[in-house]
Amino acid sequence: LPNINKYTYHLPQYKAVFFNQMSSNKVLADVTVRQALALATDKNRTIKEAADNYAVRADSPILPGFWGHDPNMKKYDFNISAAADLLKKAGWKDSNDDKIIEKNKAVLSFTLSFKDDKTNSAIAKVLSENWQAIGAEVKLNPLNSNDLINQIIRPRNYEILIFGQNMGADSDPYVYWHSSQTADPGLALAVEYDKDIDNPLEMIRLSSDLNRAISYCIAFQKAFANSVPAILLYQPTYTYLVDNKVKGTSESINLGATADRFIDINKWYIRAKKTIS
Repeated sequence: LPNINKYTYHLPQYKAVFFNQMSSNKVLADVTVRQALALATDKNRTIKEAADNYAVRADSPILPGFWGHDPNMKKYDFNISAAADLLKKAGWKDSNDDKIIEKNKAVLSFTLSFKDDKTNSAIAKVLSENWQAIGAEVKLNPLNSNDLINQIIRPRNYEILIFGQNMGADSDPYVYWHSSQTADPGLALAVEYDKDIDNPLEMIRLSSDLNRAISYCIAFQKAFANSVPAILLYQPTYTYLVDNKVKGTSESINLGATADRFIDINKWYIRAKKTIS
């Protein structure tokens, strides 16, 4: 549009796939399986098909723009061949030509639960096609919002869950990833116990020195990348338009909510009058 400035901000939230390692399905307790599923996840396709490209790729549970974010954290780029090779080396194989791989009588099969709407259904479609390509059987479990919350999330009655979380202005990772928060009403949806994740999360809160706290944040992200308790897919973006007659607007605001785009509105102006002092 002519005479219009476009501003795009990254929202402090993400869409992710959470693994319940404490479920009755023990294949998800295998870190090699979780790593392989991460490698076999086409994040760019989920951004295109589920978010209409109004999102950016997410990898770290501490989002860019928040202190402690590690841009050098290990990432799992989409690579079906590497995922398949990882499983093969770990002893997974299709022994009966049904296109589903097994290991020690365990079948690589799991149920994917999600809200039955356009966005989450599109994500589920991408994931199921990606993961079937490496020999997994993916059972889809779409639910309405009420059933998803009360029958699936609150009792942690899922194997794999597609869900989004909104950190707001404070991205304290403890409440979203520490094992003490995995029971309702806790917010941790990756159900696991991993001391390499829990310990740095505890130390972040205890540290009074910012640099030391950041070092614990980096340790947490390293452990997260190795363990893969969840696969972060994307971080939504928010775009709004401003008439270019309006001056003083900023592109460097960290939004806690969409209304925060007006946080510096006191600096906006249309005309400035020169004065002699």
